[in-house]
Amino acid sequence: MKMKIVVFCLSMIASFSSYAQSKVKVGLKINLGPYGLTNVTKEQDVDTYFNIGLTSHTFLSADEKFSIGIDFLYNYSSFTTLGDILNGFSTFSMKNTLIPFKANYHFKKWTFSAGLINSFVLDARFKNDDYEVKDGDLYDFSQDEIRLAYIHKKYDLQGIIGVRYAVSTRINLGVETTFYFAENDFKYRRTINTPFFVENFNYASLSCTATYFMN
Repeated sequence: MKMKIVVFCLSMIASFSSYAQSKVKVGLKINLGPYGLTNVTKEQDVDTYFNIGLTSHTFLSADEKFSIGIDFLYNYSSFTTLGDILNGFSTFSMKNTLIPFKANYHFKKWTFSAGLINSFVLDARFKNDDYEVKDGDLYDFSQDEIRLAYIHKKYDLQGIIGVRYAVSTRINLGVETTFYFAENDFKYRRTINTPFFVENFNYASLSCTATYFMN
């Protein structure tokens, strides 16, 4: 499924470029900001949201006011919780491959964006002072493999809204917010004799973004 998405994205870039007979801009992109905005409680802290990768924009009009954007990003997000009596202070983290599809409107030096993100979970884990478990961990017991930790969904759909300003012809700075449409449970336990604890991993983020276009 992942390969099909990648091939589809590359095909989209090529087709838009051929159809519009317009310029395609490609660049490097970095996002950094807080994660966990939609669940700020006494038990949970806002923490880290970071991604880096490639971005492309295919212009659909001669005046270059409209474009389609596709990104390929490696993402890391984490948050901490007070947890429960057994776990205490805990850290949760998740690594993803993000493939956003965005519609862009360009007005003078400003660009306004909105779209959807295909999010593929690469790694999800729980850690405290006593132990650490990650998605896919198994415990061998009497020739049976018992799950210790797993995330419910490997794929999620997110929304994205952003605005950026062209500091120069190559450098853009801006702000983006991302949000999920549904929760995604991460289930974890220390041993096979303890019950599963459940934590939602899908929260909203707010990040500052920097883009360097190479053409």
